[in-house]
Amino acid sequence: MDFKKVALFLCMGVLVCAAPAPRRTSTPARTSTPARTSAPARTPAPAPAPVAPAPVCAENSVGAAIAFNTVFFDSTGKFFFTYPVALPNQAALQELQKNFIRQKFGESFLDQEPVAILPLFKNQNKELLYISDQLSFPFPGILQFTTSYYSDPSAGNSGINELNIGIYTLADGKKIELASLFNKNWEKDVTKLIIKEFLLSQNMQSLIDYDYTQKESDFVPGIVKLNDDGLEFVFPVYQIAPYAAGVQSVFLSWNSLKPYLNKKSVIYKRLRF
Repeated sequence: MDFKKVALFLCMGVLVCAAPAPRRTSTPARTSTPARTSAPARTPAPAPAPVAPAPVCAENSVGAAIAFNTVFFDSTGKFFFTYPVALPNQAALQELQKNFIRQKFGESFLDQEPVAILPLFKNQNKELLYISDQLSFPFPGILQFTTSYYSDPSAGNSGINELNIGIYTLADGKKIELASLFNKNWEKDVTKLIIKEFLLSQNMQSLIDYDYTQKESDFVPGIVKLNDDGLEFVFPVYQIAPYAAGVQSVFLSWNSLKPYLNKKSVIYKRLRF
């Protein structure tokens, strides 16, 4: 494809690191977003402003280049896509590029060039008010890709903010599945921990006291965010709280999760208890 013919703004950022990023020296307080138990609000909510990608640095022990491009749909900055263009391993680069496209746009766009995807996706999803993303490197060799969407399906209805987080290894570009972080049969025990922490944030003792949902299955995690101190379990709008409460998150420390963690996972090997 002749990239010069694509009406997009291309911003190139090359990230070359000779030393690992410094670890945090203090632990911030972790609290869940309070959930209101009233009926969902139906007034349109303003779209959160997308955050343009800031320069980030990945640890690379051999000093080879790790680079990402950010391509913009137009000059508003509301529609952009960040994707990898350089990794020390070419096969890993191709795998990571496919996984980024798959996470943000879906399987049907895998054969498209990154700079051509945005106009195609926007044309097929006219209700979108913005699509954005963000990179982070929670551990050496681990990349976290957060994608955000805000859509307004029809006039008079509330807009929807959607979030997805993919965790990948730079060594091979493959996705780290949530289940791989834990031992077998982890879901039930970890879900109970999530519910307990959530209820504490609501000053409640039992799900029976919670008006929005009494189903434990609603709290089974599907989206997580990694950091030094533990896992943040993210729940989309409407899953465990009404629209007015927004996206919910519950934080659990690595120490509290330790009995359920898979010691052979690539993440466990990087943890410090």
